[in-house]
Formats: sequence, structure tokens, C-alpha cells
Amino acid sequence: RHLFYHRKRDGKALSFGTQKARLVTLRSFFKWLTRKHHIPTNPASEMDLPKKGRSLPKVVLSEKETEEILREPNIRTNLGLRDRAILETFYATGMRRMELVNLKIYDLNLDLGTVMIREGKGKKDRVVPLGKRAGQWVEKYLYDVRPGLMTGLDEDILFLTHLGYAFTRQGMSRVARYYIKKANIGKSGSCHLFRHTMATLMLENGADVRFVQEMLGHANLTTTQVYTHVSIKKLQEVHEKTHPAERSRAREAPEKNEPPPVPDQRLAEVIDAFLREKQIRTAGRTHELYEDHLGHFRAWYGHLPIKNLDPNLAADYIERRKSSKVFENTISREIQDFNAVLRYAF
Repeated sequence: RHLFYHRKRDGKALSFGTQKARLVTLRSFFKWLTRKHHIPTNPASEMDLPKKGRSLPKVVLSEKETEEILREPNIRTNLGLRDRAILETFYATGMRRMELVNLKIYDLNLDLGTVMIREGKGKKDRVVPLGKRAGQWVEKYLYDVRPGLMTGLDEDILFLTHLGYAFTRQGMSRVARYYIKKANIGKSGSCHLFRHTMATLMLENGADVRFVQEMLGHANLTTTQVYTHVSIKKLQEVHEKTHPAERSRAREAPEKNEPPPVPDQRLAEVIDAFLREKQIRTAGRTHELYEDHLGHFRAWYGHLPIKNLDPNLAADYIERRKSSKVFENTISREIQDFNAVLRYAF
């Protein structure tokens, strides 16, 4: 209960994943104390752990955004060429950060275009395609750059730092995060972002979910199926072909001589414009308060035409949020925020 109500310095609650990780450590400690007879019984044996929900990836790159990131390293330098090979490997294989850190030279088969991932999550080995493009970058790094980085230490490790050591977890994250930020695409992330992106784009391009499961090394298919919810392109195509409203849209199209109707400007468009302007003013760092409230506001009122709105709508929104006992202490700030949205709309 203490962890549930605990707040970080920024006022946010701990995620269920963090709570579970801390409780598992505590439970293991009491188990050890009991086994070593330091205490007579284990008080944490009946402890219920919080269940971690399956949330969708918060950020996924498009193909164009990924290519922009991959072009960022300066391949005229040794370290830039190494970094390009690292990013290409992340994108081509979707492997986890530590799987790439621990990759050995003998895990590569450049002739077949495959890579062996040894003892991944769950201590399981798997072989995944490396692809021609990533293979070419890795091969160039292997023969042109890596010999100059070797110091006799970690001699089997594929990707080496400028000091000749294997990467740490944090060091590998810094490499990926640096180029994502440098690309200035308006999205943040690190090594795992390439894993999310690879899985989503492969599914959008028609890959069977079981093949993606093999690529990612998931023991359970339901874990991989999270990406089918992110991959929306196929669902949109099916929706357009089969939904009655979409199919009837062609029959109700205006005749050539009839001027097309002017659609009402929807509040959703105005809200999006307001959010974009807010992002510009804050150099892209939109306050999460705006994101949360704009999401609810858009869901409840975004379908209404502007002409049907009035400034009292903000107060109506606040009452709906109060009834669900959300943000009771920030009501005045909320009214201020959404009066600003409506002033922008009018």
C-alpha cells in the first residue's frame, strides 16, 4: 500500500512494473532470511504482487523517421560507422539491448545473413535474419573499424567502445538516444524503440504474427499481439472496404455539377492546432497536464461542430472529471486550461 500511494519527486505515482520489481526484491529477501533461520516464518509469503497490464508502446517510428535516424551517424569516422552498424542491427533484428551488447563475432553468419542470439530473455537461444543491408554495414565495421578498436580485452565481443571494451547497458542506450534526439523527429526513445518499430512495420507490411514472435523471442504469442494493435494500417484498409458507412460514402458522393458541401470545423481540429501551438511555444515539451486533459476533452466533445459550442463547455468538462474524482485539487487550473482552448477556438 505504501508503494501504491508513494509519489516521485515530480508528483507522479510509481508504475505497477516498478512496484512489482521492488516487492519481488523484498519478498526474496524475506525468503532468504527464513531459509537461513534468521526469522521463524516468512511474513511476505502471502504477499500479492500488482499485476502489470499490457500497455501499447508509447512511441513507434515510421519508416521515414527510422531512415532519418539511421542517416545521422557520420560514416566518414570510425565511431560513426560503428554506430551506423549498431543502429542497423537494432532495426534489422529487433533484438534487445543486452542481446546486442553480448553479441560475439562468432554469432554472425554473414554468408547466410543470420545472427545467433545466445541466452536471450529466459536463457533461450534463437537465430534471426540480419538482412542484406544491415549485414553490409556490420561487415564494413568488422573489417575496417573493429581491428583499430581492439585492445586484447573483450576480444570476442562484436561491438566495442572507443576504449576497446564491451558496451555497458547505459553506454548502448546513450548511443541510440543520441541519434534519435539528433534526428529531431519530435520523438524520444532508446534501443527498445527500434524493436517496437521493427515489429510494427513488419506486421503492417503483411508479416505473420508468429514470424514476428520468432524474431522478437517472445515465449507467448499474446506478448507479440500487442503490436497488432499498434499496426493500424491493415485494420484501416479492412474497415474502409467492409464498414457500411465507408461503403455507402461512394454512393452518396456529390454529382459533378453539385458543389461539395463545406464540412463543419470540428473541435478536434482546433484542439490539435492548439496543442501544436503549445508544443511550439514550449520547444516540443508539452506539459502532460495538457496531453491528459486534451485527450479526454477531444474524446467527449471532439465530434461537435464549432458552431454548437459555447464557453461554458469547459465548466461542463470539469464537472464530468470531478464526478469521477480525478484531479480534485487542480480544478481551477483545468478551467483555466480549457478556457484557453475555447478562446483559441473562437
